[in-house]
Amino acid sequence: MDSPKPEPITNPATWVTGEDWPRELWKAEIEGDVGFVLDVDEQGLVTRCLISRTSGQAAMDEIVCQRMMERAQFSPALDDDGKPVASRYSSNVVFAFPDGQYTQPQPIPAEAKMVFTVGEDGKIYDCNVSGDEGFVARTGWKCPKTGPGSLTVFEPALDEEGNPVRVKITNTATVQVEPLAD
Repeated sequence: MDSPKPEPITNPATWVTGEDWPRELWKAEIEGDVGFVLDVDEQGLVTRCLISRTSGQAAMDEIVCQRMMERAQFSPALDDDGKPVASRYSSNVVFAFPDGQYTQPQPIPAEAKMVFTVGEDGKIYDCNVSGDEGFVARTGWKCPKTGPGSLTVFEPALDEEGNPVRVKITNTATVQVEPLAD
């Protein structure tokens, strides 16, 4: 006889969605299929997630178990006497582009600006990114770590006498969409 199985009480398709696809893998057009096994206790709570088949991408495998632990909900499995028992649930999550193709979204006009200070020591201070939020989110444009612990270091700017000085750097990104005449 088969082991009793827990019953999902929410739609399993909502546990991991395309929004959970690790952004760096999505941008690189990397697809994957992740097999998983969930331990479900007598109350129907997920107590552990194991990867039974890796996608070959650690970030993809990790997000599947993370989301399963957060979102999967079950009615507990019942034994032959109708009593709740611990059990297992297994399935897989596929991260794939429709029809196996990747289509970039239509570019839209946008602008973003990053302004930061480079100190006399060459490290970044006081960084700020502004502009179209959708553009900033899509490009992943963000300030590097700032201050004394900053790993990004510029060659210090020098004044006329050759002494290091602080400078303000402004980096602007603009997307223009212009129709072409045939």
